[in-house]
Amino acid sequence: TNNAQVDADMTPVTSRVSGYIKEIRFDAYRTVNAGDTLVLLDDSEFKIKVDQAQADLDIAMANLLAVEQIVITSKSNQESSAAKLKGNEANLERAEKNFSRYENMFADSAVTRNQFDQVIAQLKSDQAFLEASEKDVLADKSTTKQNEINIVSARATVSRKTADLDAAKLQLSYTL
Repeated sequence: TNNAQVDADMTPVTSRVSGYIKEIRFDAYRTVNAGDTLVLLDDSEFKIKVDQAQADLDIAMANLLAVEQIVITSKSNQESSAAKLKGNEANLERAEKNFSRYENMFADSAVTRNQFDQVIAQLKSDQAFLEASEKDVLADKSTTKQNEINIVSARATVSRKTADLDAAKLQLSYTL
């Protein structure tokens, strides 16, 4: 007829994710109940996304471990630089005492000009080593601080990748 009508209860059905239908689990024109699985979607793309998210998480966790190891190395370098600084401070103290002794002896003509010049050169050298050591300590402290900040960033990346993996698993679950 020209004005045919269908008298039935019809409810539109949508899925949370889009994809190709793998299996239909209902018969046409039959009653379905709430909670019935009507179709199964092809989940292969969603499984790949879960695998990718897992790989990203594994990489983020490995990066975190690497940065944590860098901090350990950095702190060790910082301790080593501090120890070298103490040694250079002792060397400078000795060089200053030698300078004072040789200065008096040079004034009394007890040592040659060449010997006194060697003491002066050693004093200047030890002063330079001390200055370099001080800068090394500061640089190592700065490097350690930067690496500690990198740990915070790496931990945030791990958290983000964990959330991405959870989201991918959730999307996969919607294919059932």
